[in-house]
Amino acid sequence: ARHLDSELIAAKTAANQAPGSITRPAAQRIRELEEEVAARDTFIEQLCGRS
Repeated sequence: ARHLDSELIAAKTAANQAPGSITRPAAQRIRELEEEVAARDTFIEQLCGRS
């Protein structure tokens, strides 16, 4: 699970350092990672009984 977070942070950092040069695949990957992290966090909250 942690590799998702670190990959997302790395992708966002790269995008922030050169916002004009972010490629479409890179932007798509950031969106995919954000969705995966959100889904994982929701799943963990449900496991812990918080909704």
